[in-house]
Amino acid sequence: MATQQEHNWSPESPIEDMTATLTIKPTTCVVKQQGEICKQGIIISFVSKQPHNLCIYQVPKETPLWCKEQTRQAELNVTVTANKSIELQAVDEDKGLVLATSSFIHSVFEPVDKRKRRNYGIGIL
Repeated sequence: MATQQEHNWSPESPIEDMTATLTIKPTTCVVKQQGEICKQGIIISFVSKQPHNLCIYQVPKETPLWCKEQTRQAELNVTVTANKSIELQAVDEDKGLVLATSSFIHSVFEPVDKRKRRNYGIGIL
């Protein structure tokens, strides 16, 4: 005789889209010194299997950078001016659910110390 197991989900509950992705290209901006402002053109791409009422936010959230209803994919060309790293979130506005996140990294160039030259002769001739 089979027994019914208890569970916390119901068959009527919608399955969330766990395959949504948010990508930023390029992902990094390198500056010469700390505090220097980076101005860079980036491409923000969103892809999902299910349509969402989508908004793209810069964290911390205030006002959305961009919104579109019932979208599965989007691509935005944006110019970023930043003096620190930026995190973006793709949010389903109806459910208040964060679908995906991605970061644009502000990095400072740190040159490697110069190598010391070794005075070895080839000695083959």
